[in-house]
Amino acid sequence: MSGDFAARMTPAFVEGVLVAINSISDAALAVEGPACVRTKMERICRNHDLQSTLYDAAGKHRMCTTDRGPARVLGTLEPIKDMTRSMLDELAPGALFLLPFAAQQAMGMDLEGVARELATTSTAHILALQSQALDGDWLDGWTTVFSALAERVSPALDKADDSVCLAGLMHTRNEGDDAANVREVTGLLLSLGMKVESVWAEGENVQRLLKVGRCSYSVILPHGASFASNLAARAGSQLVEVPLPLGLSGTAAFLRTVGHASKRADEADHFIGLETKRCTAILNNVVSLMADEISVAVLADPIVAPALHAALSEVGIDVPLTGVLSAHPLPGSVASLTGKVLADPSFPAWEESLMEAAASGVQVVVGSGLSEVAAHKAGVALVEVGFPCHNTHFLTPTPLLGYQGFLSLMERIVNAYCQHVARLRLDENDSTPV
Repeated sequence: MSGDFAARMTPAFVEGVLVAINSISDAALAVEGPACVRTKMERICRNHDLQSTLYDAAGKHRMCTTDRGPARVLGTLEPIKDMTRSMLDELAPGALFLLPFAAQQAMGMDLEGVARELATTSTAHILALQSQALDGDWLDGWTTVFSALAERVSPALDKADDSVCLAGLMHTRNEGDDAANVREVTGLLLSLGMKVESVWAEGENVQRLLKVGRCSYSVILPHGASFASNLAARAGSQLVEVPLPLGLSGTAAFLRTVGHASKRADEADHFIGLETKRCTAILNNVVSLMADEISVAVLADPIVAPALHAALSEVGIDVPLTGVLSAHPLPGSVASLTGKVLADPSFPAWEESLMEAAASGVQVVVGSGLSEVAAHKAGVALVEVGFPCHNTHFLTPTPLLGYQGFLSLMERIVNAYCQHVARLRLDENDSTPV
């Protein structure tokens, strides 16, 4: 097994910040620190999200850095002030976030003061973030952005009884998968007769996000748990914390939770019955023919990983290996998973464990594209889900969440399994033409 000092797989804090900025169409990020953060931006807008607008060919990027070398030791604020003023002029963003690197934060650079000064001459929401780069991970970075934005929420007088804000949706890119997730989950709420006013996040602008103040309900998915109470309190809405609608049971639990809170339990049960019947009819033959033969490893964050376990177990698919992309102690929902669980694995540790799992029958990895090399070395198929996805892109709707999302996931797993088995048979038969 690899040593403790090997590179970890969990994405860094600043990557989560960039993912969040990427999901708000008119948000911008000013970084007080070196230019290395640009490589992380490129990881999103060139490798992960082909529809990203973080990068602009004309040079008006939504992320800029002061890129200071020895001069940053002096702790002067003029470079960040000059850069942010230019960004406000050129981009006219709905929100501008200021982020210091750890060294600059430790030196006490007053970015809060910079934000207050800029706010006197700008209509944009200007928010200074606290870096958690030394002890946080990408989920901390993602929630830091939305926690800061929640402070700008205020209640409106014209609330409708059926109006909803959906928050905590992990929208990592503007491609067909995450766009379809928005449609699927908001569609679940629409099936209950509710109106979705705001989604945190969906690739829309800040003004759309702040419509949460008009909502009677704040429906918060697990990724938004850290800012859920504050968001609902500031919006003056009823807080409804829901499970991730991944898989048949997970989606049903989401609907029942919202249905109970909004006094629409009958509507929820009716829709669950219809969709479960539809999905079961499609999955019956697949499950009876293949489920006992398919074995899957999962590499995902601490919220998605147990949800994937539950969804796959529900149709009889074994998950003997799980890697969890988190820099923090595992919650009980993950620690109690069956099979081998690796917390914040290093690249070598994951490769070694996946090769062992493949030797015992695992054919498919479901999860982050960070498993690309390990999957190749282990000779197993990779179904990319979550962040980052390096080699899988969607030009058409391909959800993961909701009823249709589970059908889509099963389709991808079944196809990956069939292609894996076909390759093994071809290798065994040495079918190269003479």
